[in-house]
Amino acid sequence: MHPLDLSEADGSEVGRLVDDAVAVGRPVVVPTSGFSGPPKQVLLSMRALTASAGATLNALGGDGQWVAALNPERIGGLQVYVRSSLAGVAPVTVAADSSFGVASFAVAVAAMRDDMPHYVALVPTQVHRLLAETAGREALARFDRVLIGGAPLPEPVALALDETGIAWSHTYGMTETAGGCLYDGVPLPGVQVRVEAGAAVGRLLISGPMLAEGYHHDPVATTETFITEAGRRWFRTSDLGRYDHDRGRWQVLGRADDVITTGGHKVHPDDVVSALSALEGVMDAAVVGVPDPQWGERVVALLVPSAPGPPDAARAEPTTWARSRLGATLPRHALPTRVRWADAVPRLLSGKVDTAGVRAAFTQEGERI
Repeated sequence: MHPLDLSEADGSEVGRLVDDAVAVGRPVVVPTSGFSGPPKQVLLSMRALTASAGATLNALGGDGQWVAALNPERIGGLQVYVRSSLAGVAPVTVAADSSFGVASFAVAVAAMRDDMPHYVALVPTQVHRLLAETAGREALARFDRVLIGGAPLPEPVALALDETGIAWSHTYGMTETAGGCLYDGVPLPGVQVRVEAGAAVGRLLISGPMLAEGYHHDPVATTETFITEAGRRWFRTSDLGRYDHDRGRWQVLGRADDVITTGGHKVHPDDVVSALSALEGVMDAAVVGVPDPQWGERVVALLVPSAPGPPDAARAEPTTWARSRLGATLPRHALPTRVRWADAVPRLLSGKVDTAGVRAAFTQEGERI
């Protein structure tokens, strides 16, 4: 077993390394994003990687050409090359910039072949940047499907995608599942999902041929996270979820350790984020709990304004403004006790919210971060 060393490789070299690994069935080690601590080294068999890639292509309707816009050292970017290898079509790689650029993305899109479907995988932050410029919206419109994963998708971004007629799917998965395994809340072919026994809302468990072998050189973590019941192997995620019977799909509620306990009540941050994101003048939001001696934790929220910006009342008294508008949507214990405006929500490279960074924003002076 050897890990794929992609740190010094350009796009063409990554493609060759992946093609070689697929040809010989060589397992690889892929690090997690390090969202909740040091990255774990996940051991993925080529069977798991190709099972995930095949399920994705099945869900999309067949082979096509991909634009590679994500870091290939992480599972989202690596899977673009595995899917391309299975299809036998080299992806077009976005030129490496210090930060994701609309111009370089548009150049890559212009280089795609015209004789097959076009696909791309992005994180919400990238989509937000592309939608903000005409060239970015035109580039996104060329794809038969845009896969968006790595983090929750803000409601205003989803609405903007729909308004422009762009075909997209929000994906859920992680390194341990070799990439996305739920598309728009629906399991891919071969994937089974459930919550812990006896719970309507509980920790999500996932089963299927795309599960990792475990954590490289960490048998204790492997045994704790990958369990076998009635002959079926399951991955116990760190996320809470529930099945929406009315819509016929799974709803991911966020990480179990992000649940805010305030005055004995449990608050799921994603529920509050969805309500905040639906308010006029809000482009993005992040919600965390901060310690409180009386209530255990308090719910606080960081908001990013949309153009042309929030109403004057929202700027002057954001907490009062938000609470007055959320009272009919959320229970009283879930209403943010403090709201602040920011230029952007702190995020990790994976696109996930940097919860530590959000909490730090509430230790700074002033209402503008």
